Amino acid sequence: MHLLFLICLPFISAVVVAAISRLGRSQAVWLAGITPLLSLLCLFPLANTHFSGHTLIQRVNWLSAVGLDLVFYLDGLSLLFVLLILGIGLL
Repeated sequence: MHLLFLICLPFISAVVVAAISRLGRSQAVWLAGITPLLSLLCLFPLANTHFSGHTLIQRVNWLSAVGLDLVFYLDGLSLLFVLLILGIGLL
């Protein structure tokens, strides 16, 4: 799973929840609850590789003319904290 997608998912969801809240509170609450669950489900397959000591590094060309890239690192400790925060957010 692309780490940039996982980072942008809560922000995209917040905009959609704000738009859907006009239709009804129930739909907005369900979508807000599904967002951390979807993020957790996307991160669980990465758990085996990261807890064995490997680091996921993803690089996105941002301003290639200047030589600037977006680089995302995900190691075991950061994965543990992400899973902890998303699990608490799911409650």
